[in-house]
Amino acid sequence: GGGITLDNLSKALSAVKDPAEAKRQQGIEHMKHRITGGMQHVLCYEEAAMQAQALAKIPVELIKQRARENPGPHGERDALARSLMWWFKHEHFQWVNNAPCDHCGSASTTGQGQAEPTPAERAYGSGRVEVYRCDSCSGITRFPRYNHPGHLMETRRGRCGEWANAFTLCCRAMGFEARHVVDWTDHVWTELWSEEKQRWIHMDPCENAWDTPLVYSEGWNKKLSYVVAFSKDEVVDVTPRYSRRFDECLARRTECPELWLAEFCHSVRQAKLSQMPAARRGVLAARWQVEKRELEPRNILDRQTPWESGISLPGRLSGSAAWRAERGEIGNGAAASLASVAEEGG
Repeated sequence: GGGITLDNLSKALSAVKDPAEAKRQQGIEHMKHRITGGMQHVLCYEEAAMQAQALAKIPVELIKQRARENPGPHGERDALARSLMWWFKHEHFQWVNNAPCDHCGSASTTGQGQAEPTPAERAYGSGRVEVYRCDSCSGITRFPRYNHPGHLMETRRGRCGEWANAFTLCCRAMGFEARHVVDWTDHVWTELWSEEKQRWIHMDPCENAWDTPLVYSEGWNKKLSYVVAFSKDEVVDVTPRYSRRFDECLARRTECPELWLAEFCHSVRQAKLSQMPAARRGVLAARWQVEKRELEPRNILDRQTPWESGISLPGRLSGSAAWRAERGEIGNGAAASLASVAEEGG
């Protein structure tokens, strides 16, 4: 137990001989660790206590009423999902640029770097804490970056990581099939299965954005590499859904071999399918055949496609202008606000 195996010794020796192989193995291990972590995290959305925590905060009847009164061009379930997202953005969660002062309430604070989380903060998944000094009273405020979606329903604030984490839990609590989507270039959002459209729909609660997957690559001008969707049932490399220039993404996908990533995701899917009842296995297998065709890489230089005709793809709307500019996500500034599209029926 715990000794060096021949296989590990062989890998170590080959790595010594070949630095490129060492880098390759390191990349694979890092990718495996990140994907495994994502798969583990989404299981918390399935916990009854966690869903109950979300439902205690969600005004379910009000959200249903709004969906009935203003369904927009959507069917009943999609209208409900839109209504849920509108409530989450406008009435529940708050965006944090600099954390406001805990002592005097001033919104004017200055970052002082980071601190180690306390045991109490770690209990809710905080791996780091931002520290701010108040410009008015000089008081110190801690802003733990919590990763526990149930606790986030209580704190009700954060940036895209907290928003997508808590919102994906809300979707599951309301009975929607949902995925937690992680963009390796530092953004997070949700995908929701639409029974009406029979496909996965992009939802970004930070932006109140619905079914505009190209907004990141063409509105925000993000240089995407890996975009991976996680649910209790599967892990899917959904990058081609979010870019029409996959060759450019491919040039940036240097962390691990493409074939290894495809095979790893496939092996995870097969392992999860094997544990499901036959009926559920059949549903997911049929869905995957359709989604697989949707996710075939595209390299389309023409910006117009029929489905997005007339839809503006703006730069990022959430966060301060300075923060968005620093991240290079303001876009070209020429597009109309996505909010007008997102508010429809919301």
